[in-house]
Amino acid sequence: MLPFREVSVNLGVPNDDNHIIWNGKDRSIVLKKDGINVSLKIGSKKATINSVEQTLDVEPILHNGSTYIPARFVSQAFGKKVVWDQASNSVLIREESEFNKVKSILEKSNAASNSANNMKCTYSMDMDMTAAGQKSNVKISCDMEIDIKNSISYTKIVMNMLGMSIPTEQYTAGNKVYTQDLLSGGWNYIEIDSELYKNQITQQASLELSEKMYAGLTVDTSSKNDIVLKGNVYMDSLTNQLNQTLTGSGIEYDTPYMEITLDKDTYLPKKEKWI
Repeated sequence: MLPFREVSVNLGVPNDDNHIIWNGKDRSIVLKKDGINVSLKIGSKKATINSVEQTLDVEPILHNGSTYIPARFVSQAFGKKVVWDQASNSVLIREESEFNKVKSILEKSNAASNSANNMKCTYSMDMDMTAAGQKSNVKISCDMEIDIKNSISYTKIVMNMLGMSIPTEQYTAGNKVYTQDLLSGGWNYIEIDSELYKNQITQQASLELSEKMYAGLTVDTSSKNDIVLKGNVYMDSLTNQLNQTLTGSGIEYDTPYMEITLDKDTYLPKKEKWI
C-alpha cells in the first residue's frame, strides 16, 4: 500500500485534476494515462480497468488523512513490472521493456561466463556499519583469478576498518582451500567437498540472476566503451555471506548501491562495485 498521488505521478500519470481524480462524496479515485482508466474506491475490493471489473487483494484505505492504494495492482494496470523484495521490504517497479533489457544482458553475461575457461575480475565494497551501537566505515577490495576449467581460484581480499588494513589471500585447487596466516605468513589448508567447490567456482564466475536484479538495475547509457548496470539493489548471496561471517549480526541494508561493468563485446564481467 502506497500513497495514491505519489505512486500515480511516479507511474507517469500527469499530476492534474484531469488525470488524477478524487471524489470526496463516494471516496473514489480515477487515474487516467495513455488511454487507460483505473477506478478504485476506499473500502472496496472492486476496481475497474477501462470499465472491466477487477477484484483487489486488499482495498484502498484512508490513514491519517491520506489515501493508500495497492501498488501492485495500479502499477500492473499501467503495464509495469512489479517485484517485491521480502528481505528489504521494498517494492521495485519498472517498465516491462527495461526489466527485460536488463534480464537479457545478465543472462548473456552468465552464458559467456559459463563458456569461459579463465576469468580475472575485481570488486570493491564500501559500507557504513553499525554494530553494538558503534558506527564504522568498512572498505573491502578483492582481486580474483579463476581457472574455471580446472577448478582453481586465487583470491586476495583487503579489508580496511577501524584504522587497520587486513589482507587475506586464498588459493583453492581440487578439494583443498589454502589460506595465508596473517601472523606467520605461512599457508594453512582445509579439505572440502570437490563437487561443492565446482559449484562454487561456477557461482563465482557468474552474476546473480533474480527478478530483483532485473528490476533494480538500469543501463547507464553514458558509458560508451562498456555495459554498465547500476541501481539501489544488493545480491542475496552477499547478504548471506556477510551474515555467516558476522554471526548473529542480522545484516540489514539501508541505502544499497551496486554497479556492474561488463565488456560490451563479450558480456564478461570486468568490475563490480557495492556500496
